[in-house]
Order: sequence, then C-alpha cells, then structure tokens
Amino acid sequence: MASEMAEKEIAIIGCGPGGLMCAKLLTQFGFKNVKVYEAEPSPEYRNQGGSLDLKEDSGQYAMKLAGLHEKFLALSRPEGQHLKLADRDGSVLFNYEGSSETEMYNPEIDRNDLRKILLDAVNPNLIHWNHKLMKVEQQDGKNILTFESGKELVCDLVIGADGAWSKVRKLLTPIIPEYSGLSMVDMVIKDYDSTHLTNIFSKGLLFALSKNKGILVQRNGYGIVRIYATMRVDESWQKQTPIASGIDAKKLTLEQFEGWDGSLLDFIRLADEQSMVVRGIYQMPVDIDYSLKPGVVLIGDAAHVMSPFAGEGVNMALMDAAMIAEELCKQNKVDTATQVYYENMKERARPSMERSAANLNRFFNDEAPSTALPVFKRAAGQ
Repeated sequence: MASEMAEKEIAIIGCGPGGLMCAKLLTQFGFKNVKVYEAEPSPEYRNQGGSLDLKEDSGQYAMKLAGLHEKFLALSRPEGQHLKLADRDGSVLFNYEGSSETEMYNPEIDRNDLRKILLDAVNPNLIHWNHKLMKVEQQDGKNILTFESGKELVCDLVIGADGAWSKVRKLLTPIIPEYSGLSMVDMVIKDYDSTHLTNIFSKGLLFALSKNKGILVQRNGYGIVRIYATMRVDESWQKQTPIASGIDAKKLTLEQFEGWDGSLLDFIRLADEQSMVVRGIYQMPVDIDYSLKPGVVLIGDAAHVMSPFAGEGVNMALMDAAMIAEELCKQNKVDTATQVYYENMKERARPSMERSAANLNRFFNDEAPSTALPVFKRAAGQ
C-alpha cells in the first residue's frame, strides 16, 4: 500500500457489523486516519435484534480476515440448520434437524454477541457516539460531513454503513427503499426452556404460514426465543396501528391470527409485551445502479437492503467491508479501489436480492405454506 493511501482521512458512518468490520480491517491493514461516527449515544442504547447465521464464504470469510473467527465460533451455535415448516393448524409439512456433517457450516450467533466481538476489536477512541449525520456534500475533491450537532468534518473517503435510510446514499442516487408489503410484530419469550412450547419447537427456525400471514419463531441464545408475527398490510399500518404505540399490543396481535392453532398462538401469548415492536420490511430495487462519485462507498444495507428471507443481510455487510478494505490496500488510488469494489459488490448482491424478494413472495401468498416448501427443501440440501 502506498504511503499516501495510508494517510487518507476515512470516515465510516454507522457502527453496525459492516462499519465495525470495516474499521477493524482498515486499521489492521495500516490505515492511520480511520474514524467511525454513530448516531446512537452508546453501545447499549438498544437491543440489536435476533440471531443470524454467518456463511462460510462471506460472513465467516470476513471474520477470518479480521482474526476474529475463533471468537465467533466460541459464541456461535449449530442449531441454525434446524428448520420446521407448518401451516396455521400446526400441521408440520417439513422438519429438518441438520446432520453431523453440515450443521456447523453456517453457525448461528446472536446479533448482540457479534457486535460485541467487533466492538472489542476496534480501538474505542476511533468511535464517536451520538454523531447523527445529516448530510454529505462534495467540494474540491473532499467530502464535507455535517452532523445534527452542527459539527462539520472533511474527509477523503466516506464509507456509508448507515443502514436502510442512509444519508450517504443520497450522494449516489435519489432512490430509497421500497416497502415490501410486509410488516411484523417483533417480540421475545424469555426463559423459553421453562415453557410447554419446547415440545413444539426447541431450536433453529419455525415458520408457520397461511394466506399472507406467518408466525415465525427463531431460537436465540441465553434462553430466549424471538417471534415475528408477520402479515401483509398497508405501509401505513406499521405506523398507525395501536400495536405500534404499545396499546393492547398482545391482544391486537392475537386478533390478527384468530383461528390459528392454539399452540402457535401461545408463542404470542407468552411473549413479553414490553418487547413488542412493529417493524416494516423494506428493500431496494434489485436492478438499482449507482452513479459513482469519488471518495464515496456504500456497504451493507446502505447499498442493498433486502428482506431477511435469504439470510444474507449481515453476511453481505461483512463481506462488503472485507472487499473495500482489501481493494483500498491493493490500489494506489481511492477511486480505482471504489470502482473495483462496486463492480464486485453488484455482482455479489444481485443474486441475494433476487432470492430474498422471491422467497418473501413464496412465503406470503394465498397458497402458503405449500409454496414455501421447495425453499425449505433447498435450504436443507434436498
């Protein structure tokens, strides 16, 4: 790496897995002026969500590159390979319990645990909390970043790891994520192993689907199970429903699934009502292209937010971070590195975005769950 590259001022916007991985690798590779700016006030500001699996050729590749793979394995679980598909009556259409040869291929880890591994790997002096980016402008070959506090800074390269509603993305395209048609009520059951539901579901993933609705259950660590009561509704529902305000959230969610099997409804009945949050699912158009500008990079959801139904979001973010860090090391110019990165990123992202959108429609339609069965079989290698 040329010495002038090592001196470039690099601002990473967003302290999620992609942004942290990028900071870890860039400093590891010898870049001297790397800073991370995060809107949230602290690492403990909110729960990071459920469990995810890291794939061998993407998420795990990045963890190995960063020297963090052993720490990842120490906190991961093999049960992500366990898959169950049922209908609204509780009848099981598909049940796969993994195999000894493959069940650690894509091990699961809680998002909080993954973030902690990455936070511990980055010098805390590089992370600036409570810095909400408002806009990015370009002048004389530099990026000018303006934060909510009024603070401004100038950098040679800005890496947008700032999620679905990225401010950095606005430099490259006016396109914003589209509502997918789905919203979900996210909730958790604590101390799950003490409940009677362990006879129905113990680990991995359970999808109970019927006519554009689903009760999705995911095993997390620390005795927690996360439930996503998911349905096709208008975009306004997620913001205007009383559930979104926490008013009779459990009662109103149960009403959405009236007539479903009682044991499936128990996943909602036993959930911690204080944990219930309404989330809309958004995605970028599969065919999106970007007008590249010097000194600007998008990674993770900022570049290619997609629904969770391909299991690729965090894997893509970690791989994006690895790829841009590697290209910045290889090339003598930032612009060359970003151009090569974008060509690679688009090629990698498109199949995942297509599969994510297709799976969403296979899971949530009038004929479900039969339309979801081929997806589950393919996931199990059948």
